[in-house]
Amino acid sequence: MKILLTTAVASLGFFVALSSTSLGQDTGEFVSFEGPADRNILLAGGNVRVDAVAAEDVVVAGGEITIRGQISKDVLAAGGDILIDADIQEDLRVAGGDVVVRGTVGGDVLAAGGDVRLARDLKVAGRIDAAAGDLE
Repeated sequence: MKILLTTAVASLGFFVALSSTSLGQDTGEFVSFEGPADRNILLAGGNVRVDAVAAEDVVVAGGEITIRGQISKDVLAAGGDILIDADIQEDLRVAGGDVVVRGTVGGDVLAAGGDVRLARDLKVAGRIDAAAGDLE
């Protein structure tokens, strides 16, 4: 648990550091980004949706999060209900109440939540570290 907290704090710093080099940067009740992105995507809101071909990192926070598409770098997501259904070339770090992960991850997966569901056909090249009240 200490490692997850440390990762969450470090990730917050990562989010702040990325803010000056982002393409899609938005906040609000409903926030979405669709299409190609050649820089970081940073979004926060009540309901956040990303459907992108992203050349850089995707960092999102929200009550309900959906990330789809092809991401060339890392994905960092924190929120309530989170669905990751994407092809991610590097690492995935996700924390939420209910977390579902599908697709492929070229690096490591770090997932924490009340319920974490990793799809049976999920492909991960690196390690999977998960902490949850209910892990599938």
